[in-house]
Amino acid sequence: MAGASFSFPKPVPAHALIISDAHLLFSGDYARSGHDLIISDSDHRITIPNYFLGEKRLPLSSSDGALLDARVVEALTGYQTFAQAGGNAAAGKVIGRVATVTGSASIVRNGVTIEANNGDVVYQNDVVQTGSGSTIGLVLIDGSTFNLSANARFMLNELGYEGQSSASGTLVSLTSGTDHSMFTLIQGAASFVAGQVAKTGDMQVATPTAVIGIRGTAVLLSVDAVDGKVSVSVADQQDGRVHSVQVFKCVPATNLLQGVCTAGDPIGIVTSDGPSLTITPTANFDVITQTVSKTPGQVAQEFNAFQQVLTTYDIGKQIAPDTPAPSDGKRGDVDTKSLQKFAGSPPPSPTESPTTIIGDDIKGQAGGGSIAPVVVTLASIAGTSASASKPLVPTLDPPQAVVVASFGPVLISSAGGPTNQGNQTISGTVDPSFVGSTVTLYDTYNGVTTQIGTVTVGSGGVWSLAVTLAGDGDHSIVALDPSANVTTSVPVVFTLDTTAPT
Repeated sequence: MAGASFSFPKPVPAHALIISDAHLLFSGDYARSGHDLIISDSDHRITIPNYFLGEKRLPLSSSDGALLDARVVEALTGYQTFAQAGGNAAAGKVIGRVATVTGSASIVRNGVTIEANNGDVVYQNDVVQTGSGSTIGLVLIDGSTFNLSANARFMLNELGYEGQSSASGTLVSLTSGTDHSMFTLIQGAASFVAGQVAKTGDMQVATPTAVIGIRGTAVLLSVDAVDGKVSVSVADQQDGRVHSVQVFKCVPATNLLQGVCTAGDPIGIVTSDGPSLTITPTANFDVITQTVSKTPGQVAQEFNAFQQVLTTYDIGKQIAPDTPAPSDGKRGDVDTKSLQKFAGSPPPSPTESPTTIIGDDIKGQAGGGSIAPVVVTLASIAGTSASASKPLVPTLDPPQAVVVASFGPVLISSAGGPTNQGNQTISGTVDPSFVGSTVTLYDTYNGVTTQIGTVTVGSGGVWSLAVTLAGDGDHSIVALDPSANVTTSVPVVFTLDTTAPT
């Protein structure tokens, strides 16, 4: 029977609640019904009785040990707002803005899903989501800039930055005198450049399997939504410097009020001149790590993604001119520290073990008694047993969600590459439904992005514009159609060299 759940007569100690279907865990719809948590998609539904009873909540885990932070569950269901409704709930903390959106993207705020638009503010504890074929770019108050790919889910847990005053409506440090930030990439892929907070080394991005510590660098990160496998890569910024991040195992904390994914044993360091690192979850919160060499094509692709993040930052700064430069990324504030190459091996298994039973004797909490023991049973709505290997299609469609039609990106058909001619004709296409709209071209040169021209989309969505590239070196060209809310997926790079042959 769909949604069925059963109770065991006696609770046992638990540090994570196991959900056998990892795809449902990371991609499903989350809802609260009284004290119960409901996770569902188009094919399955599970009910966790009394999950919200009391103040302490366990993180959720896949069978292989990939974790979902309990704070993410609370954000998706709006539980914190519900719990604070009778008291003095803190005002929302603005920590950044949406800079770019293509296709369908949304923000879950206090359990309510709203459409994301260019220029929208984002708050602490927001969960940002993208649909199929969609992307979103975020610029935060410390200059941190994120580009999220399709089918991504990303939580803005915390951002304390004293470079902005609370009088302006932005968030000041949560810890007196200490800038810090914490974000959670639940699924999908993200590329980002760290902001001013990363100068202190107190910026962390959690994933279901690993926690990444960041100090002023560009990072490429992806999460496999089926089993929580994480891939970490640091882009070569072609600046003659080595950039790095430190990677830790993700383990559930047992001494905090909430079930939180915290940095456990160190796994190693990933650098821009070395391979990428994949972390695969295994039983008992252990991991298997593997380094993967990058081809020249992959290195170039990562550099293009890095340039796209800088373009997102420049667009965000036009929206909020007081946004500081990121702590890296050729915006006048580069971390010159060179760190070692990736080193390290998987640490020993931790002593904590997960269990499928949730139960904790919490005295003096809601109801004054203990949490009733429950076990989660996954059942198919059609009446058949669920299979972890069966591909599921997530349905992120809460009642208040607004769906935006998804259109393809603006495509630049002109080939880039080496050239000795500063005068170039840039041609491309956009969805034919945008005939008559305006495409704007931007050129990123020496780390500065400038507008180099506009053109009206012609019949069939075709456009073409003559431009002038000023200055020898790399020119990264992107096209943006603001009215259509679409931009290029990959920049076209021209390398201009006007030096006369000798």
